[in-house]
Amino acid sequence: MMKKRWLIAGLGFVLSSMAYASDAPVQNKSVAQNSGQTQQKQPDWSAVRNKADKMAKDVEERSKKLAKEAKSKYHQYKNEAGPKTHQEIKNVQAKLKEMGYKLGQIDGKIGARTHKAIRRFQADHGLPQTGKLSPEMLKALFH
Repeated sequence: MMKKRWLIAGLGFVLSSMAYASDAPVQNKSVAQNSGQTQQKQPDWSAVRNKADKMAKDVEERSKKLAKEAKSKYHQYKNEAGPKTHQEIKNVQAKLKEMGYKLGQIDGKIGARTHKAIRRFQADHGLPQTGKLSPEMLKALFH
């Protein structure tokens, strides 16, 4: 976890320093006495580092939040009742087709036509029209 933070901070540092270098006006140009060359004052790298650290922390917080949301959605769908295998979905498709609902091929995949057939079945049987295989829908379909 710490390596990620430093990697992100380093990336932010590089990006910030590139932006700083391209936007920063040239300051304190002075002509060297003997060489005739100009010298530039170096930017304040501690401010750039602080900004990069802040950016890295923001990115880390956002990614943790997104990961938490994704995990909760995964568990929500994982815990839904309904067929889980291709064969179980094929059985549902075959039953719907037998009852006269048009759904295309019986392939064990819930595509657009199968969703449409499921919604029509749910509407015909007074169920919520979600297009998903709920326990109530399966009960009405097979009983």
